[in-house]
Amino acid sequence: MKRFVPSRRPRRSGMTLIELMVAIVLSTIVLGAMQAALHTHWKLRDAGTSQVETARVARAIHQDFVGDIRGLRPLPSEPSAAAESVSSGQLSIPDTPHFEERLLNIRPLQFVEPVGVYLRPRVVAFGCLKQNHRFQTVDQPEETKRACQTIWWWNDGRADTEVPIAKAQEKVFRVTLKGSRWPRGLIRLQIPVGLTKRPLGTSSPEAAEIRAAGGRVDVIDAADREISDVRLRCLAGETWSDSWDSSRSGQYPRAIELTLTVGTETLRLVSRTDAHD
Repeated sequence: MKRFVPSRRPRRSGMTLIELMVAIVLSTIVLGAMQAALHTHWKLRDAGTSQVETARVARAIHQDFVGDIRGLRPLPSEPSAAAESVSSGQLSIPDTPHFEERLLNIRPLQFVEPVGVYLRPRVVAFGCLKQNHRFQTVDQPEETKRACQTIWWWNDGRADTEVPIAKAQEKVFRVTLKGSRWPRGLIRLQIPVGLTKRPLGTSSPEAAEIRAAGGRVDVIDAADREISDVRLRCLAGETWSDSWDSSRSGQYPRAIELTLTVGTETLRLVSRTDAHD
């Protein structure tokens, strides 16, 4: 007798519905893991780039800020022999090159001179000594320094800021920096001070007038990272204060602090002034 063997239907090529669903689930898991890994990689790379950029900004601003503080003019001391000779009308002019012009750079002979340290939360102004290359000599480098008023100012674009820039005996000259006329951000100004009745022609100077008077105007930026906020404080004794005026106290604070918000990070720069007391 012939046995009956049921025939088997040939299997179609491809996957069944269940196999297809399993493959889709596995592919989704693998792609999700790859996307998460790439996201983590780019996030870490951006964080590293951000830290490098923040460090670069901090170094650049710290170098300028500390450099200006180191140029603080010494506090007034006892009158010099030259000052006494001028007051008595018995000044004898030595036979030295450019002596008459160098008189402009001798502090006791200046009718108008920079003020000491003036600080508020958004601005700090202080007198500095900068090299005057016009009369620079190898043997007498100290006599070639000229006086200027340095200002670090955070301009929000709205508020006006009044700053003292010079004094003549007991009279203090002030200017008003109008926020709407200046670029928004952190601004550094250096205004030369000499034998003049008024350091600047107007009470509300603009950048062009300061540059025309031989000064300097810099807008401090952080490349593609915006400086969104700036705060200034000074160390008075053992405590920090957000105001200082050397014309009243007759002293310098122990240190000046500049705090900046760059992107999402906060930078704190501190420069001591003890060496200038």
